[in-house]
Order: sequence, then structure tokens, then C-alpha cells
Amino acid sequence: MFDPCVFTDEVADDFPEAARLAADAGATCLEIRNRLLGHSVQDLPSGAVREMKLVLADLNLGIGALASPVGKCEADSPEERERHAAWFNRMLDLAEAFECPIIRGFSLWAPNRGRDWDRDLTPWLDRISDFLLPKAEAAAARGAVLALENEADTMVGSFAEARWLLQRLGEPEGLGVVWDVGNGLALGEAPYPDGYERIEPWLVHVHIKPNPAGTANPLPGEGDVTLAEALSRLWNDDYDGCISVEHFPGPEKTLQAVRDVALTIQNVTETARRSRE
Repeated sequence: MFDPCVFTDEVADDFPEAARLAADAGATCLEIRNRLLGHSVQDLPSGAVREMKLVLADLNLGIGALASPVGKCEADSPEERERHAAWFNRMLDLAEAFECPIIRGFSLWAPNRGRDWDRDLTPWLDRISDFLLPKAEAAAARGAVLALENEADTMVGSFAEARWLLQRLGEPEGLGVVWDVGNGLALGEAPYPDGYERIEPWLVHVHIKPNPAGTANPLPGEGDVTLAEALSRLWNDDYDGCISVEHFPGPEKTLQAVRDVALTIQNVTETARRSRE
């Protein structure tokens, strides 16, 4: 089962209004990051959580992912790493409060934020491991997962790098990967099939990014891979989770992308079920 999902801070500044608009567009889950009753997700207090849960219940919505900034910190800064560890502990509490096991995170800033760097992860493996493995272990113990998102300014910029890292870390329980269809392009990696197939065994969450026209279909990158083709592959590979819309140019195109994703999910699901009858 797929859930159409969207980052609420890209829909409206007001969380209740964002939730209402998202639900009207066909979203069944929300991804939360900023503009959450005056808070960011990493500093969300219990009172705000209670208010948000009332909004969610009224609209029959769930939280699909906690879009934390955990891991966007300097590899050689003990103070930053400690602050992010505290944030992750809060994420684990929120995962239970919202009944949402997916906690988005990153693999530490790359040297010089990825500029003029040879992208050799080997010398950094111990520092990445020391940062990620305790969080993966803590997540697994509480029924959650740290969903690693690749970005070119972090240590893991491509899906190939994500695959390399997961294998070097021993494929730990509690650590997964986000298939973000736009994020490998900065390093020349096609999102599908190349990027997808490299991380499919560890895929726990999906982000849909806009193509140059600012729409969800086809996927960004060369090849004109349709949204339906990508979602059909996810269905055939038994993915069960959210299809989350992010970074579209403005609220209207964001909500249109939610509608397109919701309709495509419906069509793909109906087609797949008919083919199995």
C-alpha cells in the first residue's frame, strides 16, 4: 500500500491549514519538518504534539516521516554531533508519539560541503560509522528506522555511495535509505533504474522531486521515466510506505503534485490488482 504524502512546510506556514490543503489534494500522510505551530521538528514540544494529533485525527491523516536534520553536521565537531544525537533521541520519542517509524537523516557534511572533494568515503568510514550505528541500533530497539537521504553536500551524495556505505556498515537493522528521485542527479546518477536498483534492498521511504517543468511526471533526469513506471516498479517490489512530494515550485504546484501522485497510485494499484485476478 502506498500513501500520498507531502512536506507540510511547503504547502502553508500554518500547520492546520497545510494539513487541510494536503488532505483535500489527496494526501493520506504528512511529512513534518518546519513551521509546526511555531517549531521545527527537532524541537517540537509535547504540547504542540498534542495539538497536531488533534488536527491529524480530525482530517484522518497520519505522519509518514519525521524530516529531521539529524546528520547535517560537521564530522569533526563533537559539539555538533552531540547536539544531533540529542535531536535523534527526541525523534525516537516523536516516532512513538506519532506512530511513525521513519526518521529521515543524513551522513554528516562532506568536506567543503562536497565541493572540490574526491568523494572517497574510505578515510571517513569510521567517523560515519560512529555517528550512524548507535542511532540505527537505538532506532531498531524502538521499532523505528533512520532513513538515510543522499545529498551531494553530505558524505553520501549518490545512491551508489549509499549502497557502498550500507554494505560496509554490515547492513544494520534500523538503518534504511530514502529513494529521492532527484538527489543523485547532482552527481550524474540517473534516478531510475540506476539509483533505484542500487538501494532497493534498503529502501524505506520515497521522495518525489519536480522535473524541469515543475511537475511530478515524468521523473527528473533523462529518459522520460514516467511516475507510473516508477510506482509500478515499487509495487512489484512490494514497497509499502509513503510517496512524499518535496521541493516543488510553490504551494500550488506542490498540491498539484500531490494530486498527480494520488491519482497515479490509484491507477497503478488498480492495474496491478486486476493483473493478479
